[in-house]
This record gives sequence, C-alpha cells and structure tokens, in this order.
Amino acid sequence: YEIVFGDWSFRRVLFRSGAETMFLWGARLAAGVILFFGLQIIGLPALTAVVAFPAGYIIVNGYVTQKWNSVRSEVEAEIPALLNNMATTLQTTDNVISATRMVRDTLRNGGPLQMWLDETVRSMEAEGIGSLDEVSKTAAAYSHSLSIVVELIRRMWQTGGKGYAQAFISASENLETVLDARVNARATGDAGRSVMWTLVGATIGMMAIVSRNEGMAEIIQSPFVQVLYAIILMLVVFGQTQVTKMIDEAV
Repeated sequence: YEIVFGDWSFRRVLFRSGAETMFLWGARLAAGVILFFGLQIIGLPALTAVVAFPAGYIIVNGYVTQKWNSVRSEVEAEIPALLNNMATTLQTTDNVISATRMVRDTLRNGGPLQMWLDETVRSMEAEGIGSLDEVSKTAAAYSHSLSIVVELIRRMWQTGGKGYAQAFISASENLETVLDARVNARATGDAGRSVMWTLVGATIGMMAIVSRNEGMAEIIQSPFVQVLYAIILMLVVFGQTQVTKMIDEAV
C-alpha cells in the first residue's frame, strides 16, 4: 500500500492531526539542516554537504513508510484475535454493532486495530450499514485481510448474526498462517533496511576520514571532487531507498 499523504490512515495513525503536510515538510527540512551541519562537522566540504537536503527528504519519506509498515504489521498480528473474539461474542448477542463494540474492547488498548475498530463502531452507529463502504476503504489501506473482516460484518448485518460465528472462525484459521508469515517477513525486511543504513553510514564515515587526511586536503577542496562526493552520496542514499522499496513490495 502506497501512503497517500492526507488520507485517513496517514492522518490518524502517524500524526493524528489534520496538518500532516506541514509536519511532513517541516520534518524534511529539519532533517536536511541537521544532516548538512552534521556532514560539515565530520569534515565533509560544504558543496558536498548540500546533498543533505535531498537526502533528508528521502530519509524522512523512508521513515514514514517504515512507520506505516510497522502499523500494518501490528494490525495484521491482531486480526486472527479479532475474528476469534467476534465468533465468541456472536454466541451471546446477534446485534452487529454491540458485538463489534464488545470485540473492540478486547483488543490491545491504544493499538492501531482498536483505533480503527473504534472509528468503525462510531460510523456504524451514525450511518448504519451504509458506512461500511467507506470503512472497507480504510480497512484495505491497512490490510486486504482486514477488508475481509469488513465484508463478513456486512454480510452478518444483512442476514443475521449468530449463524456467522463459524464463518469468523474459518476466516481466522485461513488467515492466521498467512498473516503470521507476512508479519515475520516484514520483521526480516526491517533487519535488511538496518543493514543498508549501516552501509550508508560506513560510506559517509570513509569520506569523512579521507576529507580529514592532510595529504588529501588540497584535492578535497577541488569543486570537481566535492561534486563527485555529492553524487556518490546521493547514489548511495537513492540505492538504499530503492532496496527498501523492493523489500516493502516483496512483503
């Protein structure tokens, strides 16, 4: 899922504010300024350090994407519990909204899935079954498996509650293995991203060592060498983001 800055998921989960665009650009600018002075402190020339601003933009975008993937993993880890709890709750009530509200209270307090289900219950109470069209869109933003949950709730609401208990149990059994594998794959992907950032840091460190070498000082002051350094740094950061993107698409 590609984050659309300004959509429900991004606003409520990452910043919990309606001014996410302002915060995002502020973070990009701050990252660029910090990187710029940081590169100069470790000895890289100013012309090379200018690369900090596009690098800051890329790094912040990468952080936001990683944060969003982390939220999705948290959601998917709780989906089997949501389904099982819904099946159990339907043994005591066939009121869809009441059952959904009760299940909401069993989820991890303050977790993203509970937040989503709380918004879902509010929408269901205010707009009835018609609210599930919009709810389905937000569910798909988190996970296609969560949109299956919404579809089960919709059908249960249309045809009656208690008979759908087995449907929720079956869905939980079918999805549990897949979701566990996906959560584990994302954890492995996070480890891969950490390795890539380590390589970026090592590259910058090597450049700083060379820049502080007295024998190389005159060469480093050459605008051509400084621009070359900047290009190398941009290629390294861009390469890291491309590898990260491939990891995200794979999981």
